[in-house]
Amino acid sequence: MRIRSISRGLLLLCALLCALLVAACGSSTSQTATPPTATPAPLTSAGTVSATISGLGANPDHDDAIAASDTAIWVRNGATGTLVRIAPTTNTIVATIPVGHGEGGVALGNGAVWVVNSVEGTVSRIDPQTNQVTATITLTSQGSEVTQAIAVSPDAVWVTQFSQNALVRIDPRTNQVVATIAAQPGITGVSFGAESVWTCNHHDSAEGLAQVNPQTNQIQAQIAVGDTGAGMACSSVVALAQTVWTTSFSNEQYPTTLRRIDPAAHKVIATIPIPQAVAAPFHFAANEQGVWLYGDAGVYRVDPATNRPVGLLDTQDPRGIALGAGSVWVCKSDGTLLRITPAF
Repeated sequence: MRIRSISRGLLLLCALLCALLVAACGSSTSQTATPPTATPAPLTSAGTVSATISGLGANPDHDDAIAASDTAIWVRNGATGTLVRIAPTTNTIVATIPVGHGEGGVALGNGAVWVVNSVEGTVSRIDPQTNQVTATITLTSQGSEVTQAIAVSPDAVWVTQFSQNALVRIDPRTNQVVATIAAQPGITGVSFGAESVWTCNHHDSAEGLAQVNPQTNQIQAQIAVGDTGAGMACSSVVALAQTVWTTSFSNEQYPTTLRRIDPAAHKVIATIPIPQAVAAPFHFAANEQGVWLYGDAGVYRVDPATNRPVGLLDTQDPRGIALGAGSVWVCKSDGTLLRITPAF
């Protein structure tokens, strides 16, 4: 009887040890198991194409500059040396105006349309009532294929001079260059907003963004918007009444970063990487409803309420972008213009 009792005890002890070993093995396995990798949620649609306008002229080698209002859309084709006017009420071309050649910006203000002609080194002033060039202003540099940006403030027109590292001021009353603001290394972008002129200086990776006082023509602040370690440099700027947006990119790495700046505090308040690789760094558009950029994957919308990319519209080969008449306008290298109804 005692032998049977001892044997039964040994069996119970062995069973208990086995149970403990199994539990330990199971616990070890659960601790070392790799959890499944979370897949980022895809972006929703940024909008729908409501019209496709052709006949702008192919421009495969350069980006196109666009300016838009509620009454007219202006597309500048540097290859053909023309400015095309589209009526948003009919989505048709209503005028083709000879200007100059090369990559250059388009801006609206002071009762005119202003176009930079980088090859000729000039700015064309167009009367939107007659669709005629009423003045041609000579700049300080000529024969440059480098993109020159342009912006308009209430009493001035501002043009970037990349090769001169300078910002040029034009008086719209006289159509004359009245000031040249130096110390703008590799200037590539200019915009007016928050009662100041803002410039992107691509060769100044330490600071990048400069605030210019339009009353004194003096630089009054510089803000670091790049990443010197990653080689990110300020590329373009859009200034609104209470927010300044900049893009930065690296020549080696290509991805674009969008930054949001508080113009009163002179500091970056949001840094937003744009997903899915390359986004064109020199052309983007913004208003209070969103920031719009384009790249290899299509057209992105960034929500200013969350400072995150929230929408993507698949478009092939976009080359220019603008906001106006309740739509997003995207130019393509084949000479077509897309009208996009945004999704919010």
